[in-house]
Amino acid sequence: MHSFFDALTARLSRRFNTDARFFLSGGFWLTALQVIGLAGGLVTSIIYTNLLEPSSYGTYKYLIGLGALLATFSLTGIPQALQQVAIHKYRGFYDFAKRKTFIFSLGITAAALSMAGYYWFQGNTTLALGCLVLSILQPLNIVYQNITSFLMGERKFKLVTFFQTGDTIISTLVVIAALFITHNIVALFIVYLLLQIGCSFLLDQL
Repeated sequence: MHSFFDALTARLSRRFNTDARFFLSGGFWLTALQVIGLAGGLVTSIIYTNLLEPSSYGTYKYLIGLGALLATFSLTGIPQALQQVAIHKYRGFYDFAKRKTFIFSLGITAAALSMAGYYWFQGNTTLALGCLVLSILQPLNIVYQNITSFLMGERKFKLVTFFQTGDTIISTLVVIAALFITHNIVALFIVYLLLQIGCSFLLDQL
C-alpha cells in the first residue's frame, strides 16, 4: 500500500508539475479544518440570530463583510507566496512578509477612517465606531493571519487543525459570554476581531 501511494504521488507530481504528496498527505487535515470552521461559523450564527435583534445582527455581519472587503488593500498574494517559501524552511521570509504586510495594510486604516468619517456625518454612530475599530485592528488581523499559510507550507496540518479546533470552541464560549453581558454591536465586533488576532498571534508564537 505504501509503495502504491509513492507511485501515485510520483506520477501525479510529474503530471501536474507539483508536489502531490504535499497535497494528498494534508488532505485529511485540510478537510477537517474546513469542516470545523464551517461548524463553528454555523453555531456562532445560530447564537447571534437567537440573541440579537435582526437589524443588529445585520449591522454586525455588515462590519465583518466590510473588514473582508478592506482586506483587499493589503498584500493579498502574500499567503500563497508564504506557502511556497515555507516548503524550503525560509523562516526569515515570513518575518520579512509580516513587516511588509503591516506597512501595506495601512491602506486599510486610511480607507476605514474615511468610511468612519462618512458614517459619522451621516449620523450612524454604530457604523462610524465600527469602521474606527477596523482601522486599528484589521491591519493586525491581516498580519497575523499569514502564520496559517506559512504553517500549511511547512506541512504542519495537524498543528493548525488542533489549534483552530481549540480556537473555535473558546471563541464560541466567549461569544456566548459576551452576548449575555452586552448587545452593543461595536463591543461584540471588538471581541470578534480580538479573538481572530489572539488565535493567530498565539499560533505565531509557537
